[in-house]
Amino acid sequence: MRKPTAIRQREIVDAAIRIIVDEGSRRFTAKNIADEVGITAGAIFRHFDTMDAIVDAIIERMEEALFADMVADDPDPLSRLETFFRGRIRMLSD
Repeated sequence: MRKPTAIRQREIVDAAIRIIVDEGSRRFTAKNIADEVGITAGAIFRHFDTMDAIVDAIIERMEEALFADMVADDPDPLSRLETFFRGRIRMLSD
């Protein structure tokens, strides 16, 4: 059974991040990502046009994680900055 594209894209990005973090950028290949996800290398390109598109999705995911708990409506800039850094510390320590 095929998974919806959004779910499969998330799995591909998660696998790509794990590979880069655990094994280094030289292991960032369609084959290694496919092996990690449990699909064929060709199936990767049903969900992403290119490897560069996967890199773009990784960057978007990192940006989301970095700015997830920003409190834009807090009038105190120091409080916003503190919230930002506490969130980053939590993210890094997980």
